Amino acid sequence: MTRRIPSLRRPTLVASFAARLAAGLGLRYKPTLQHVKQHPEQASLRNSFQQVINVYNVFKVEGELSSAPVLLVDDIADSKWTLTVVGALLRKNGSGLVYPYVLATTNAD
Repeated sequence: MTRRIPSLRRPTLVASFAARLAAGLGLRYKPTLQHVKQHPEQASLRNSFQQVINVYNVFKVEGELSSAPVLLVDDIADSKWTLTVVGALLRKNGSGLVYPYVLATTNAD
């Protein structure tokens, strides 16, 4: 199963890529995550605490999740807190293991 982290800034980039990646890998693609409010970009924040608070409670799961493993796709990983928070949200809502995948990272951490 492939899911994507939705973006309010670039709504079609990740959705389009995740759907094509899933098709190429022979996986199902299901966009069950919703971005419920805009927040500052992670790269603009000064520390890890600000970054985790920035993405906490800004995503929600719509619908039922299967216990199958998930390939979680995002465009850019700045702090990696978005992947961590959304991965935990998926697991809390019944998903199987979550494997993050990003198109690019902005730092060497």
